[in-house]
Amino acid sequence: MLIYSAGVIKNEQDRAKKAFVRPLIDAIDSHAHVVCPLQTFGEAFSVMHRNGHSREICRKKLKEWGSRFETIGSGANAFASAFDLATEHKWQFWDALIMSVAAEADCEMLLSEDLSSGFTWRGVTVVNPFAPTLDARLARLLELSK
Repeated sequence: MLIYSAGVIKNEQDRAKKAFVRPLIDAIDSHAHVVCPLQTFGEAFSVMHRNGHSREICRKKLKEWGSRFETIGSGANAFASAFDLATEHKWQFWDALIMSVAAEADCEMLLSEDLSSGFTWRGVTVVNPFAPTLDARLARLLELSK
């Protein structure tokens, strides 16, 4: 989601995602506690830079997000849990680390279009914000922001 809000557009579908994501992020930020695993910032930097953003712009955007949202690092416990998740569910390790950090932070949802929407682990459910049917919790947050 952060990638689209930063303006990374590779195709027409990305343009629609960008238009949807900005108000969704504002709604979530206004009515819920947002936690960003630092791993997501590293990935965002890489994707933004690979898609034409200068390193300076990437740094500026990440600093902006870091001041807006709570960020959480990855400690030894998160790594150990991520190893388990990656092994037991055949996830990519870095995705498992993001999920593990979200679980340690007692998050209810992990928003991702890349992970298995509906998958729940240690109380965290993966939610695809771009699914054909919007998750009821996200719909409520958007409604609250009107």
